[in-house]
Amino acid sequence: MDADLAITMLFSLVYISYAYTGWNAASYLAGEIQQPQRRLPRAILLGTALVVLLYLALNTVYALALMPADLKAIVEAPSNRQGLDAVAPIAQLAAVRLFGPRIAGPLSVAVGLTLLASLSAYVLTGPRVAFAMAQAGQFPAIAGRLSARTGVPAIATALQVCWSLVLLWTGTVERILVYSSVGLALFSMLTISSVYVLRWRRPDLPRPFRTPGYPVVPAVYLVMTGLLTGAAFYQSPLVSTYSLLSILLGLPVYWFWGRPGQAAGEKPVADRDAADIL
Repeated sequence: MDADLAITMLFSLVYISYAYTGWNAASYLAGEIQQPQRRLPRAILLGTALVVLLYLALNTVYALALMPADLKAIVEAPSNRQGLDAVAPIAQLAAVRLFGPRIAGPLSVAVGLTLLASLSAYVLTGPRVAFAMAQAGQFPAIAGRLSARTGVPAIATALQVCWSLVLLWTGTVERILVYSSVGLALFSMLTISSVYVLRWRRPDLPRPFRTPGYPVVPAVYLVMTGLLTGAAFYQSPLVSTYSLLSILLGLPVYWFWGRPGQAAGEKPVADRDAADIL
């Protein structure tokens, strides 16, 4: 197989893997779940399985509604936009073929509303990362404040909103997808690598959850994710480099706030001013 073709195929998997982004989001709430060692793996496995079934069902519908010639015509249309926008009409065309134009319109609105559910999930889980880091003394303490009215990490949520707006104003959907995919891949590889490091450095730690298939399964994940990340840097070097630089720029902040002597493990503070935000 031609090397460029193999890299292109690997890079296409970046988009597919992004479709499953958030499969591990339940782990961000581990500190707020009763019996997380039992319930968290179930939540992740069940949620991922349901999403896989949903994607298979959607692709089956598309395959039954559209012929390969239809898909080729959509992508290669002279007036069509490039990138992810080139395949945007596929769902709408499939709905028209299956249900007719009168139902396809309301159905498109319903599908759009489901995006709000995904957005609400990120609003719920995303700020918990900054909140947990602030509580551990590895991020500005203000991000660890809770709303006095709702009990949610209001400041951390506001920070996430601000950064999301920056990304939306400065990049296209495709660039944001690659940018975030590379960052997520790098962090996931660091996280999975910590399984080996902790087994070596801290063999005495209690392990309520043991990694299935250790050490083979983590190694397979690291190799495959590394290949996808390498393909992303080859196919989209500028955006991928921006993602890497964003992580590297965060290292001084991490070292400053996480240096010895910083307060850690403090009880969350309810902020009355934060209550005005959420």
